[in-house]
Amino acid sequence: MSNMIIIGTGASASIDPERYATMFSFFSAVVAQAKSEKDKTQIVYLFTQLDRDRVFQIPDSACENLAVEYQTLIGLKDTDAHKVYTDKIRDEYLNLLKARFDRTTENLEIVLSRCQETGKENSFTKIGCMINWLLSPIAINIQEKANRVFGRLFDKFIGCDKCAHIVSFNYDLLCDNSLLLWCRNHKIAVNDANLNQIITRQDAFIGKIDSEQILEYPLEVTDFADPAGIEPISVHAAEGLSRLYLIKPHGSLSFCKVFRDVHKQEVCLLIRNNYYGSVPLVLRPRIIDYDGSKRFLEITPLIVAPAHNKIKSHPVLFEAERNFLEGLATANKIVVVGWSIPDTDVDHYNAIRNRILNRNSQIEELVVFDLKQDKKDHDQLFDRFEALFQPKVLKRSWEGFSERSIDKHL
Repeated sequence: MSNMIIIGTGASASIDPERYATMFSFFSAVVAQAKSEKDKTQIVYLFTQLDRDRVFQIPDSACENLAVEYQTLIGLKDTDAHKVYTDKIRDEYLNLLKARFDRTTENLEIVLSRCQETGKENSFTKIGCMINWLLSPIAINIQEKANRVFGRLFDKFIGCDKCAHIVSFNYDLLCDNSLLLWCRNHKIAVNDANLNQIITRQDAFIGKIDSEQILEYPLEVTDFADPAGIEPISVHAAEGLSRLYLIKPHGSLSFCKVFRDVHKQEVCLLIRNNYYGSVPLVLRPRIIDYDGSKRFLEITPLIVAPAHNKIKSHPVLFEAERNFLEGLATANKIVVVGWSIPDTDVDHYNAIRNRILNRNSQIEELVVFDLKQDKKDHDQLFDRFEALFQPKVLKRSWEGFSERSIDKHL
């Protein structure tokens, strides 16, 4: 028997609410975080594709017209005067986007589903780039706060046995890197050779990723100069498994898809200085072999976008699902943090329900962390979890996810 922790977006949002947005505030959060000149250029490039494909629920003709104009401009020969005018259109478009998302709400799940239904693959890909762009940067103070909160959770719930399944439905790396720090603090050896003994298996590939290639205007590129700076990518360990499992059924920003050609892709685990890293914040980074003999012009994070039809065809995602359900079959105690079983997770709801009904014994204890203004108000979320997991004991936390609430309820 072991314990299980299930992490959702609310856990990250409790640590940094501005960056870790909900489905309804995702697009406005992306616009709000585009502050530097480079970020503005990248974000406008991504948004203009969505407006040209008309995938938003509520069309905006002013934004659509500027999107066409901007994409036409960046395809022309660059001059100083041309750049000044292009930046002017870029800033005008950003201001329109801000006003647009202030007055209307666009749900990320619905927009992604519209991309799938209408065959707008470019827009679907651009939204994946937005997710990576928004969630990849982690300020030092934010990670330190995450280390304190998650560290307290691991202390109280994993304890001396050091045996647990940590299931994260998030793409971000706050919990992941807090777990690695916790392992080091508890004398659990963690280095490049065994990082992915904790996480689910990755395809074997030894190479480097270029983190310096920045494109001012993201046009088609067929050749790259040798990178000025490189980050290592780890190869998975051939044997051995940790008793701690970090399971990411929706993928992760540290899962790096490498396209060798149109028919073959591999997934590597991106590691930087013994921590999980993410694909660089550039629009067309590249990856090369250690010997420099092969170059790939496209790498992207392996993430399962929150659309109605989730594509989980890669073996690493299959393995994550299997490990999740196997851990659920034997879990004695379960903690749920910031996961509300959204409509896009109906597949997991059904899988959990089936596994619970086929357990040999009842779950001893379920602890659910939620944030409410007044605990006197009836919270249907607790009822849903009680009905789904059917524990002997359900502990309810109304105070959100913090060191104080963890000490109170665990």
